[in-house]
Amino acid sequence: MSRPRRRYPEAVRDSAVQMVLALEPDMPSRWAAIETVSARTGIHTSTVRTWVRAAVGITVRGPQSDSAEVRRLRAELDALSTTLQNVVTQLRGSSL
Repeated sequence: MSRPRRRYPEAVRDSAVQMVLALEPDMPSRWAAIETVSARTGIHTSTVRTWVRAAVGITVRGPQSDSAEVRRLRAELDALSTTLQNVVTQLRGSSL
């Protein structure tokens, strides 16, 4: 049986997020600030992290923008994929 989901009041969420953002400049990382707030409040780290991501506007799915290196690698992958498809087509034609 799963544990019932705990809903925190919006004021608690806002307070935890503000604590993380206030501590972040003095910590080595955002994660360290999240761990500190989690320990002080008793709220699980993943919950605090989710609240901070939502407040700051961080999307977890994929990069915000592609770097030049990512674009270059995608173009290289497309070229290799096309070459592979051509080889497969040639092999299928020669085996018939």
